[in-house]
Amino acid sequence: TSLLNFLRGMVSDGNMVLDTGISGTELVVTDAAEGMALEPVYWNLQKTFGPVYIGRIGVLYEVETNRLKFLIDAGISAAGLTISVTGLSASSPLTVDAPYTDLIPTFDLEGIGIEFSKYPLELGGAFLHQTRTDNQGVTFDEYSGAVTIQFEDMGFSAMGSYANYNGDPSLFVYLLLEIPITIQPYLIVTGISGGFGYNRSLIVPALEDVLNFPLVSEVLGNNAPGNSLSAELDILGAYTPIETGAYWAAAGVRFTSFKVIDCFALLTIRAGNTLEVNLLG
Repeated sequence: TSLLNFLRGMVSDGNMVLDTGISGTELVVTDAAEGMALEPVYWNLQKTFGPVYIGRIGVLYEVETNRLKFLIDAGISAAGLTISVTGLSASSPLTVDAPYTDLIPTFDLEGIGIEFSKYPLELGGAFLHQTRTDNQGVTFDEYSGAVTIQFEDMGFSAMGSYANYNGDPSLFVYLLLEIPITIQPYLIVTGISGGFGYNRSLIVPALEDVLNFPLVSEVLGNNAPGNSLSAELDILGAYTPIETGAYWAAAGVRFTSFKVIDCFALLTIRAGNTLEVNLLG
């Protein structure tokens, strides 16, 4: 009862204010009485306890259903196998009537990733389901997936996402094949990549941020250390936002010369209201 009063007692004139106890992290929700939902409040832990890794924990009060939800991003590693979960949650209503069966918590999972590494083989896969809301307040479900296979110096990886936005399909796919191809003794192709987006835009970064651009960093292996495949999917999705009537395509090649020069060139074309062509490398 005291927790319920804490959460609901701060609703005044249609506004709710939640104090997280950390300076600068107060949340304010307007029109709370009309059933609007808060965004989760997360605390980044990034702690390892033996084989268990805790990324972050969060809490969410769902105003419309009067439920309290606890969330966690975590993983466990053993014998070369890593299993990670994103948005693993348990929720329960704050008030119920007899016979109180509604107090039994319900569980949900936004995403899961599985990675295995034991030389010479590396395998990985991830699936992520997210409910997003755009700048116009449109809410939609997005489904993303990734797979990676590495055997000695050969590898294949693919990432993609699909959403149904206002009745229109929206998707993107990006593929990478790593296999040595000798063109000349002094010119060896080490990888090729390609992808496309339908009803998707492509945000090309400024020159100083090219190495962090997912279509480039995935090829060069410049991803942030410790990032799971689920995290990489989330990052890639931020650069390919949904935009009805927009399309893009990309093709790249990585090559080396005399094993001294290592280069990657990526050509991107974005079409829609305007046509934009970029050559990155």
